[in-house]
Amino acid sequence: MGDGPGDAGTSRARLVKAAEDALRRLGTDHIDLFQLHAFDAGTPVEEVLATLDDLVRAGKIRYVGVSNFSGRQLMKSLAVADRDRRPRYVAHQVYYSLVGRDYEWDLMPLGLDQGVGALVWSPLGWGRLTGKIRRDRPLPAQSRLHRTADYGPPVDDELLYTVVDALDEIAAETGRTIPQIAINRLLQRPTVSSVIIGARNEQQLRDNLGAVGWSLTPEQIAKLDAASATTAPSPQFPYHRQEGFARLNPRCCPLPGRGDENARALTARVRWRSGPWERTTGRNRLGDGTGMPGRERRIGCPAGQRADGRARRGPGGRGTGSRKPPEPVTGKAALFSGPPTIRATGCQRRCSS
Repeated sequence: MGDGPGDAGTSRARLVKAAEDALRRLGTDHIDLFQLHAFDAGTPVEEVLATLDDLVRAGKIRYVGVSNFSGRQLMKSLAVADRDRRPRYVAHQVYYSLVGRDYEWDLMPLGLDQGVGALVWSPLGWGRLTGKIRRDRPLPAQSRLHRTADYGPPVDDELLYTVVDALDEIAAETGRTIPQIAINRLLQRPTVSSVIIGARNEQQLRDNLGAVGWSLTPEQIAKLDAASATTAPSPQFPYHRQEGFARLNPRCCPLPGRGDENARALTARVRWRSGPWERTTGRNRLGDGTGMPGRERRIGCPAGQRADGRARRGPGGRGTGSRKPPEPVTGKAALFSGPPTIRATGCQRRCSS
């Protein structure tokens, strides 16, 4: 980023140049996931999505994602994408950790509802959940927090110490390290597709990779959830109040301690994501011709039929009949099709932000 008018943001010219530069640096002919690092209020959403659509059609990028968007910004972009039949964002790079669970209040329910997977940055709370920071101990001299604490998300000291105490107990039970337990818990949460780790050396990398291939017990999960629970601030506080009504609205309430139950309740649903077929057939994501974005079909329901058995109505009041929905997305864009993964920063993946 520079100080010039074209040196920042997501204008058409800058996105095209960024994609071309990334392809050249990576030495490849396409980028699997192209992410926007921040929301640009100075560029119309329509221009951003139209440019990304052109890059997808040209075969230069496969899928698009964002980073650090608010719920309003993400939903606005998804709504415009559905309206104009542009590629939808399939991934959202977010901050999420046991000492920073704000993602759960708004963005996680949105991700569940809209089929947007989370790529978690700083899963160890800006380096605080390493086991080196403890109650009544000074910050280690070699800690990067001496230089970087002011740039990262703030963490209440008492909350940190309470979480570390719980992690210590579970580490003694499992024989796992504190970072492994902290990362493992995030990987089991709804919408989390992967975590991004920033290991300083090979030892830290190997330790972080040990977070996969095993599971915490329900009792250990409950202990971590209780230790890390906080009351949501305004304007997210209404989501906290909905915890008691999670049975009525599971999609809206993957709240602390309840998210895994709600995720299981949603596994019997199949999501259809945007793709080139939408723009050529003129159908919506369900493929029923109604033009309504964000629709779903339950497994076992005939095409054009609602989950309660009644027929959906198309334009002019006609039922949609037996129109067959498109095949669900598979492979790299199937965000909930397989186990979560860990991504190390600095790796030579075909990704760009």
